[in-house]
Amino acid sequence: MQTGQAAVQLNDEKLFQLCKVYGERARFWRQKFIGLLPEVYRRKLYEKKGFCSVFDFAAKLAGVSNEQVSRALSLEKKFQDKPDLHKALVDGEVSVNKLARVAGIATRENQSFLVEQVKILPKSALEVLVRDEKAQTRRQAKAHSLRSCVVPGHKQDEQLPIMQEARVEQLMKLQLSDEILEKLVELKDKGIDVNALIGGMLQKREQEIAQEKEKLAQAQSVEKSSRYVSVKIEHLIQKEYGNKCAMPNCKNNADHLHHEIPFALTANHNPYFLKPLCKNHHVIAHGIQLAYFGARERTRTSMLLRALPPQGSLSTNFSTRARIN
Repeated sequence: MQTGQAAVQLNDEKLFQLCKVYGERARFWRQKFIGLLPEVYRRKLYEKKGFCSVFDFAAKLAGVSNEQVSRALSLEKKFQDKPDLHKALVDGEVSVNKLARVAGIATRENQSFLVEQVKILPKSALEVLVRDEKAQTRRQAKAHSLRSCVVPGHKQDEQLPIMQEARVEQLMKLQLSDEILEKLVELKDKGIDVNALIGGMLQKREQEIAQEKEKLAQAQSVEKSSRYVSVKIEHLIQKEYGNKCAMPNCKNNADHLHHEIPFALTANHNPYFLKPLCKNHHVIAHGIQLAYFGARERTRTSMLLRALPPQGSLSTNFSTRARIN
């Protein structure tokens, strides 16, 4: 490893690479140090070693800010009933800043999933994941309120105007032209069920997409696919989803065509398993896939190891290789 004195002899690229190595090591050990702070605080180790506070201890030994110390201590308490997240914090497996981002949506049920994601996802994608989880919770609460005809914070006789206002807001989002609105009103005045008319049009559209999708899926099952998605499939996906991300409530443009079943496993582009996603949702989707297939591989390896006979013979070594390969 180069020393600081030898750095003057390095070209720009090598100096940059050396900075990256040292920076990565500094982040790693800083992360480990922050994970120790809850135990330092519990033992009052900072007092025993002559520091005036845990903040003084962290600042002088590792240059850790008061904000990060407070965050680590707060998260340690919050994760007491969530052992997976607690371990990730105190073992310094991930940064305290990333853990803070998921703390608001963490439960005992989803803690393992969140630990996997904070290890894999960049901060921007992690923020989108948290936003989606919160939005899903709000949608479920809103749906429950509408089903029970109760809007929190309002009296029973105030419910109807509030619900009507919500429907008007939805209609405004459609941005129907004056011409289309006039035709719909005219049809309604003539006794035509406009809901049934529009419902039939939507159903016909879905049937057309389904037929085209089935045709392309059958072709994919017999044709050898390259890594590139065909123009026909791209047009079909755009016809079904438009040009926006397929995730609910995401308004971002679709930047990637995501394979819900990895291409490496199927070697085809079955349109039933393709979704257009924005950059961050694409990263999240791959993070979920990595967690799933990683867990599946760990389970498979564990089963293989349990199935192995005791070590100690030449035949055992050969059978071991055969099973693992």
